[in-house]
Amino acid sequence: MPRLPTIRVGVLDELARQVRHATPAVLRRQIERLDELASELEPERWYPAEWIIFRITSYRPDTGDLAPGVVLGRALLASLSALGEHLSEAAGLTPDDCPAWPGLDELAARWGVSRRTVERRRELGLVARRVRTGPSVARVVFRPEAVEAFERAHAARFHATPAPAPLTEDQTRRVLRLASRYRASLGWARTRVAERIAERLGRSPGAVRRVLLDHDARAAEPIFPPTPRLASRQDAVCARALRRGIDPARVAHRLGVTPAHVRRAAVRERARLLRTLELVGPTLPTFSRPDAREVLLAPEPVRTNPAEPAPTSLRELIESMRERHPPDPLAESARIIAYRFLIHEAARTVRACAGRNPPAELVDRAETDLRHAASLNASIVRAQLRVVIDAAEEALALRLDALRERDARRLVLGSITTAAREVARADPARLDPGRAGRIAGRVSVAVARFAQRARAGLHAKGEPASRASPRVPAGAVVPDWTRRVEPWQAWLEPDPRLRAHVRALPVTPYAAALSARFGWDARPPRTLAELARELGTTPVAAAKIEREATRRALNLARNTHL
Repeated sequence: MPRLPTIRVGVLDELARQVRHATPAVLRRQIERLDELASELEPERWYPAEWIIFRITSYRPDTGDLAPGVVLGRALLASLSALGEHLSEAAGLTPDDCPAWPGLDELAARWGVSRRTVERRRELGLVARRVRTGPSVARVVFRPEAVEAFERAHAARFHATPAPAPLTEDQTRRVLRLASRYRASLGWARTRVAERIAERLGRSPGAVRRVLLDHDARAAEPIFPPTPRLASRQDAVCARALRRGIDPARVAHRLGVTPAHVRRAAVRERARLLRTLELVGPTLPTFSRPDAREVLLAPEPVRTNPAEPAPTSLRELIESMRERHPPDPLAESARIIAYRFLIHEAARTVRACAGRNPPAELVDRAETDLRHAASLNASIVRAQLRVVIDAAEEALALRLDALRERDARRLVLGSITTAAREVARADPARLDPGRAGRIAGRVSVAVARFAQRARAGLHAKGEPASRASPRVPAGAVVPDWTRRVEPWQAWLEPDPRLRAHVRALPVTPYAAALSARFGWDARPPRTLAELARELGTTPVAAAKIEREATRRALNLARNTHL
């Protein structure tokens, strides 16, 4: 029996698992509601998860039964047919339940298109049923009334047209002759060759490409040899190379693949790393509102987030931690809410990055939200540094700069990391902006416990628990703690040399592109699509600008240290 299709919308996938043990009568009613829902959805509108569940099941779930969220109408339409198959399988539909209903072949003949085209049109809201025609045989069928409603809704786009005549033998020979010439002299890929030949013959690129595919499938020496599938280790190589600004064409030449393969491999590796994260935590009901991103990320403390690097001198870092800053509970609350929302959105986007080749736009959106979340966490911790050092020194009963350099570095970074974890665990629903220091109390207790555990280790080494003169030398260095507050920063943060040399780039657009991409301009980091709008170009061109800027900045850093 053919495998059931994947449901790519999380709320629908969860619904399919929950209702699979319902009675056949209940499942049939829910399948019928899918047809009604498909005719009502608007592709560009966002729909709350609770409303979707209610519309299909007539049951209104409690907010605790379902993770809050919204689903874009286009994504919902694309998964309704898959959900219909899952519910049909659970209901055990047979041909007697769907008498004389058209299948894929019937619709293909009715519309004058291929089966593949009918499969693509299912993603526009054409809901299918899956009927069992034998012990291990299943067939996909469609309700006639739903097909007619679908045709009326998409009359302009799906008007039946006669299929073009196939290529003649002379045209086929010419296609193969031109393809061999282009491949040998220009090294073009199959798609580009098909587009060029189609232009010369006045045919569609798809028809020419099918001729080339059929020939290569039968030929002992194909014109376009099959491209080897990159291993997971090579995916990591591609992602690392592109992060360093290396041209995909150079990587492709080295691996024996096309630049498109390199870009897809890099996206696969980035998606794999995102799926290793546990993006869980408290949420608010407002996170499911369609305008949540515009509202929750609008406060000025969230939009104008300072992202200055921390001192890399251990003594300077300790001295800066002793500085007092007046508390701003409203800014703290806004940043914590925005932080939790960004984590929630990133988790939702990562769940949508299923399959071997996830969409690059979704991966970029999740990474950008996580970069912004990490910068907000660092800003909240920065405002609590005095609390951190006071709690640590009180638990140790001595100053941090009185410790040995190695111990001082471990305690300072460990205390800051502990504070960052407390910020990540904070529940915005329990924070009262009118009470200053709410997060400070949690940070103080957590850091004190960490320092007490570390104090036992110091005593075991014979360290005195008394105050002493500073022992941290002036030349002691420490990593930038703002790059260590979240686990994903290990691969999402760019090379630290980029920021040090970005302003020295000779061409201004490159410096502006890097600053905007990573939020070094005191604004939130931008996706490639957002960067492209700012630069007045396309996302593909923006990606090229980012790689070129990265390459130039790294070359400048290397030449500076020669």
